[in-house]
Amino acid sequence: MTILDDNPVAQALLKHANNAHAERFTHFFKPGQHNNLLGVKMPVQKKVAKEFINIDYVFLGELLESFVHEHRMTAILILIARFEKQKKMQQEIYEFLCKYLDYINTWDLVDTVSAKIFGAYLFQKDRTFLYHCMNSGNLWRQRLAIVATQFFIAQKDYKDTLVFSEVVIREKSTEDLLHKACGWMLREIGNENGEILRDFLRLHAGTMPRTMLRYAIEKMSEKERKSWLKC
Repeated sequence: MTILDDNPVAQALLKHANNAHAERFTHFFKPGQHNNLLGVKMPVQKKVAKEFINIDYVFLGELLESFVHEHRMTAILILIARFEKQKKMQQEIYEFLCKYLDYINTWDLVDTVSAKIFGAYLFQKDRTFLYHCMNSGNLWRQRLAIVATQFFIAQKDYKDTLVFSEVVIREKSTEDLLHKACGWMLREIGNENGEILRDFLRLHAGTMPRTMLRYAIEKMSEKERKSWLKC
């Protein structure tokens, strides 16, 4: 396990390591991932992140490259807090994270950072980066692209979510984590504008993965859910 003796964030987390918690957390991740766990709960990670919000990027890079899950998550929490508080540093933070995409490689790391940094930064900018991620064939980059659109949806901008969902349907992806992410974002669209979701379902309900469909219609009435599931 990576200890990072000279990294103050790593050492702060190590003080809260709990083997019993680590064993329980293991079940949340795909088998075979390089994902060692300390067993540090999220509230503690957030507290450590707050304490070290101004830590040097050198230490953050070490954390992001670590095989210890809590190292990577806490680095992301620090960067999110810094991104939200220091507007002038947002481009710098975004560009820094882009160098470490290969280490944002579990569903919870992706879901934590995607909308809050990638979506927020790119909302009023060129979104080619997200399209590259979506076309990369890499599960985690594809999920990042999809979940990043949660920020756009909150601003009533739905186009990219719909395009990315169509890509997953058209390419017949077998990745359940992509099906869930698309369904989740489609549901978010439905929360904002039910007719846009229904228009999408009229076109795709019969061919989209069942998991995606179930996630998308979760907030609908039981009667309407049953109707869509018959497609």
